[in-house]
Amino acid sequence: MTMANNSRTIHPKSPLGVLGSFVVISRELFSKDNHLGYVWDEDPNKTRVHISVGNNENYTVRNKTPSVTLNLMNVTYNKVVLGNTAQERFDGDKKASWAVAGGMMGINIISPSQGECLQICDWMSSFLILAREDLERDFGFRELGMPAVSQPQLHFRDQKSYIATINVSIQWEVAWLRQKVASLIDSIQITVKDAGSERKLAQIALASIK
Repeated sequence: MTMANNSRTIHPKSPLGVLGSFVVISRELFSKDNHLGYVWDEDPNKTRVHISVGNNENYTVRNKTPSVTLNLMNVTYNKVVLGNTAQERFDGDKKASWAVAGGMMGINIISPSQGECLQICDWMSSFLILAREDLERDFGFRELGMPAVSQPQLHFRDQKSYIATINVSIQWEVAWLRQKVASLIDSIQITVKDAGSERKLAQIALASIK
């Protein structure tokens, strides 16, 4: 993330970018073309299921049920390779490096009906299993784990709704290019494939929590 002149940029393959990917995946599952009976609509007054990052504080939608909320937890960066070893070699002072990032995607399904909560949870977990390889390829993930599904239980907030959680481990690659521009200053730039489309995914994640 870079901050300059009060403008904000989320780099592709940042945690917010990964969150945006899963927002897109979840909303696509509940599109009208899939005939599940629960159609997501960007208008909070029309949507049959609310899908967003975290706990939406928008008064109109925060209590809408059923809802699917997503959070990326416990992000770590492992297997860091520094220097001119990131698949390509660069001339001059440029040095490329990369790392493997990983985390746990937590998907909460909340509904006033235990049966409805189970049904939506089953749809989502089945989709993540069946489309696992396609999602890895289309969104550029290094690896998606198999979903782990909890049993519905009363939501701690109001003791009236039921909540079930799907946890999916996820890994992705982060690369950066460093160029020496002064004796004590380095400029670091994140670089990944398909930067334009993946940057939009991060913006989707931000927009869903407004």
